[in-house]
Amino acid sequence: GYLALTKRALDAADALRQGIARIPGLVLMGKGDATIVSFAATKLDIYAVADRLEARGWTCDRQHRPASLHLTVTANHGPIVDDYLRDLAASVEEVRKDPSLAKAGSAPMYGMAGRMPVRRLVASQVRKVFANMYTGSTTGAR
Repeated sequence: GYLALTKRALDAADALRQGIARIPGLVLMGKGDATIVSFAATKLDIYAVADRLEARGWTCDRQHRPASLHLTVTANHGPIVDDYLRDLAASVEEVRKDPSLAKAGSAPMYGMAGRMPVRRLVASQVRKVFANMYTGSTTGAR
């Protein structure tokens, strides 16, 4: 059954890539020969698009350098490809019509973090956040 599951996952990833390629303002990244689908936006804030997708109930994996979204596709995703593409197109259109959405939600935070020149500072702060989460501290990292 593994070959059948792999084929379903690859077919779903291919369908997503084909659908994303048809949405004006989006550009696929990578070679497109696996079950990883990644895409960026031209003249749009991709993080604002992610926020709009999340408002529609989708979970989004944001990437930096370049700013993009990332999908890990499995055999289970086949039945929802059309729903995702419809919501993605609607989200892109919503951000296109209202560019101020890039200043709300998580878009400003992700955009700022992706442009920070001092990556070690970012890594240090992220480690502090995780340390606080797992130690229960509310005053800072130990």
